[in-house]
Amino acid sequence: MGRASRSAATAAWTTVMVPVGIGIVLLGFNWSTPVLASPIGYHAPYGFLALIVIAGVYASVGAFVLARQPGNAMGWIFCGTGLLSAAELISSQYAIYALLTRAGALPGGPLAGWIYQSSGIVVATGSSIFVPLLFPNGTLPSRSWRPVLGLGVIAIAILVAGATLNPGPLWIAIQVTNPFGRAGAAELAVSMDALGIGFVVAAIGLALLSLVPRYRRATILERQQIKWIAYAAGLHSTALMAYVLFLRSPEFATEAIALLALLIPIATGLAILRYRLYDIDVLIRRTLVYVAVSTVLLAAYVGGVALFESLLAPFTAGNGIAVAISTLAVVALFQPLRSRIRAGVDRRFYRSRYNAEHTLDRLVRELSEEVDLSAVRGRLLAVIGETLEPTHVSVWFRERPR
Repeated sequence: MGRASRSAATAAWTTVMVPVGIGIVLLGFNWSTPVLASPIGYHAPYGFLALIVIAGVYASVGAFVLARQPGNAMGWIFCGTGLLSAAELISSQYAIYALLTRAGALPGGPLAGWIYQSSGIVVATGSSIFVPLLFPNGTLPSRSWRPVLGLGVIAIAILVAGATLNPGPLWIAIQVTNPFGRAGAAELAVSMDALGIGFVVAAIGLALLSLVPRYRRATILERQQIKWIAYAAGLHSTALMAYVLFLRSPEFATEAIALLALLIPIATGLAILRYRLYDIDVLIRRTLVYVAVSTVLLAAYVGGVALFESLLAPFTAGNGIAVAISTLAVVALFQPLRSRIRAGVDRRFYRSRYNAEHTLDRLVRELSEEVDLSAVRGRLLAVIGETLEPTHVSVWFRERPR
């Protein structure tokens, strides 16, 4: 790592963390100030603590990438995202201090609220579009993907413009009137918001789609990199869907989802730097196994409780016995069910691994009954060629000294 790359990484990280530090100081001033939860769900002041973590993680990942690959634009994208998150933090705390903690003590409170809102829009949409589109080396897959890049920029501009014209309150933890809102532009703002969201959804979908041809043309290492970002995006999307469908009521759920989104920059950074690249296959395999096991066991538990309740209803009151029986059944099912599902996952998604394991098991059984060294040698060479597919293989036998 050269001195220039170290300097660039340090400068980028410092540029983000200095405003984060200022925001933390302002957050300390505002900590005891009673504020509302913002319309997008953050529970102040804890939601602003999430912004500190988000800014720090993006800045750190960007700095690591720039330190090792100075020419990779992904590092600057991550640092820029961290800087915008820091802008969210400092502008929100400035607005709260100027308008609520010490009302009128500082000018520009509504403007700071608008900066917070606009920065949040750019962070949420920009990272979702540009990270998969430019992954892993900061360039487009080909020139034909330039319209997608332009669509993403236009979508963000429309969303920011629509939110700017909207005469309603800003998305911040206090009731602040939009300083740029126009009373006669409410319908236009709603239309722009709908159009911008449609463009964002299309841009995100196309950005994710760009990984498909990139994966098909990729080398083995590049495919492992793409698996990392796909795995993180899949986990976050699953959690987001669960939140939208089932978990909107629990407190701090929005903050948890926002922090879970950090899996994407972390996984992207690991993939770009090729740190423990092949561990992703183990993670995917275990995730598939335990999600399937958990789903089956949950269904068995719920079904067992309902079944035993109906069977025992004439003899007992309450559902204590049914719950106990179902719990014991689930515990007994765990180990054999996990083994069968793991074998099924290997057979379906990791066929080569599955075949290799069975081939080695068969070899062990055969060698335990074989005494002819030439037969052992031939069988061993055949199995190694079948499972590992090397370009060359040799076997040496060491004779015992007489």
